[in-house]
Amino acid sequence: MKQSKKMPLTLPQHAKQAKTEEFVDVGNSRTLLRYFQGLYKHFVYANNFGLALDDDDRAGKQGKPVLLSKLFVPPLMAERRIDPEELVAAENRADKEAPARITFHTILQEHQRIFILGDPGSGKSTLINWLNLELSFSGDNLCKSVLGPLVPVNFILRDIKGLSDVSSWDDLWQSWKTGNPVFGEIIEEDSAALNRMLAAGQIMFLFDGLDEIS
Repeated sequence: MKQSKKMPLTLPQHAKQAKTEEFVDVGNSRTLLRYFQGLYKHFVYANNFGLALDDDDRAGKQGKPVLLSKLFVPPLMAERRIDPEELVAAENRADKEAPARITFHTILQEHQRIFILGDPGSGKSTLINWLNLELSFSGDNLCKSVLGPLVPVNFILRDIKGLSDVSSWDDLWQSWKTGNPVFGEIIEEDSAALNRMLAAGQIMFLFDGLDEIS
């Protein structure tokens, strides 16, 4: 396997609104089309993280793959942690007024940076997988209509070797490429398009596993 050269990437110093008029046209980029096809194949089926999805997926049997799009329901979010007991109590009250929540699409539309907290098994990693699937889908969907043609790049921090030695963005990018050689080589094939997407705010960086590293 050929070793890809180290290419420094420049990130904007301050968060800015995405410049949609400067976005790279995904449909006219062979590199991005290959990247999206790879993402879609990787995330099209639900990852049960070792848990049984049905009765056929027990006792050492491998059940049929389940399409993530058929299983996942986008969650409602809140600015604070909501105990399940609060929702039950709200249902039992006469006014049935539940704690304020907002759709995930709305949060993505209104905020450029978000930090999602949730109990183990609440679906944070599955949410990231679903975002990759939605954004890499070749047709139209609600996620793409709300966010536009964003390009997701995933950093699974618990899988990055030598994370404690990462001290800069370039270090993190190189670590990501090492752990994702196929996706890394594809997305760097067109360095001009990559830097254009970074400058325009077209890339959505997704970080997973923050609660599993020290």
